[in-house]
Amino acid sequence: MRGISRLYADLHTHSALKTPGQLSTRTGPKRFSKPLYDTGEHVLTGENLAINPLIARYNLSVNGVPFSYSELIAAADLFADLTEMEGSNTKILTKIKALIRQSRDYYYNALNGLPATPDVSNADWEKVTSGRYLQLAEDNFEHFAFDPSYPVRNNKTMWETYHQRAMAKARSGSMEEALKTNAFGDHFLTDAFSAGHLVNKNKIFDLVNTAVYATPIRYSCVVNRPVVVTDIQSSRDFSNISQAGIDLVRAVCIEAYKSTALRDYMDEYEIIRDGINPDIDNESMFICLIMGIVDDLTIGKPRISNLVAKAIHDFLGRTGVEVLFPADGTVTTLYGDGRLDKTILQYINQAVEHSIWAVLAENATLPAPWDLSPVSGWDFTPRPTANGQAKINRICNISSSNTDLVNAMADVLKSQYKLIVEHLVKQGILGKTWW
Repeated sequence: MRGISRLYADLHTHSALKTPGQLSTRTGPKRFSKPLYDTGEHVLTGENLAINPLIARYNLSVNGVPFSYSELIAAADLFADLTEMEGSNTKILTKIKALIRQSRDYYYNALNGLPATPDVSNADWEKVTSGRYLQLAEDNFEHFAFDPSYPVRNNKTMWETYHQRAMAKARSGSMEEALKTNAFGDHFLTDAFSAGHLVNKNKIFDLVNTAVYATPIRYSCVVNRPVVVTDIQSSRDFSNISQAGIDLVRAVCIEAYKSTALRDYMDEYEIIRDGINPDIDNESMFICLIMGIVDDLTIGKPRISNLVAKAIHDFLGRTGVEVLFPADGTVTTLYGDGRLDKTILQYINQAVEHSIWAVLAENATLPAPWDLSPVSGWDFTPRPTANGQAKINRICNISSSNTDLVNAMADVLKSQYKLIVEHLVKQGILGKTWW
């Protein structure tokens, strides 16, 4: 890859950049998250920057807990916003920083072929965030791609918001606050380099709503088997899901229930309802459980939508998406969580370094070493090629006939069933069997 000075020379002479800032106004397809590149990978995106010795002189502590710029980049996975982070007590922040470092070491060693160190589990993050981790993951619209049809709640808008706020702080002379603000915002910039973020989450929710809920039918769970009926007589009646939604849920549940570990774990629980509490000891009752949750518009609708979003995120991150880097015309395959490589990391480092310099340059005593005006940090982010976008469109077909989507949704259930059950128990939907 060409160095950053050569890259900027190319950008400055690009015909599309005759008007300063022109490229940053493009609204073409971009990226789509669990949380996202994983936490430790986010830390790596802010390390080994040429600018780091310059920003190292600033105190980026939060409530007395010292954080590096790169650690603050990762923090946006763990807090709803910077204000929430700044309102956390020292003890919690210290524990969170330790886990961020643990995750960073795990991915650093993997990237550099060093002996493996322990990773941080979802359960670890849930514990240190007092149960907010999965809630944040469910409400993480801001970590997904910009789409002109959904102009709010996306990673581009969120990065721009923090970046502009940071530059304003720099102009006022509050450089440490400016850098902390920009670091937190750069998380959303780095999200854009993950294949799992190449779609807009609002769009996925709308696709799920159309496929699963737009044309509901009446059906019941009878004889331990969901069947469509015209006259509801069963005590387990549903009426909010379409036939296509029923088919999708059944297909996902059948695939997930093939997991021996999931089957054995679910066998220990029963569905809580008035009267008899049926055990989840067979495939049919597992389907009834999930179907009942999906049918609940308050609880189930956001759950199934997030399940689809997580499945699409994981599928794209695992299998990769062909993208174009507009800065130098490189076409390559972009992956997601756990698949960050050194080539992509260089592109991310360049974007982050540009973002930092744009903030420092707002302070007259810290002029940038190059002309920043023609581009923004966002202009380094990848865009799906026609082939890449076609793959995204295929996985976003919300249908039981989409085998890739069904298998990806089932994989999420098979990997997270313990956390899912834990939340269902807290909500009074499930309980332990008494024998």
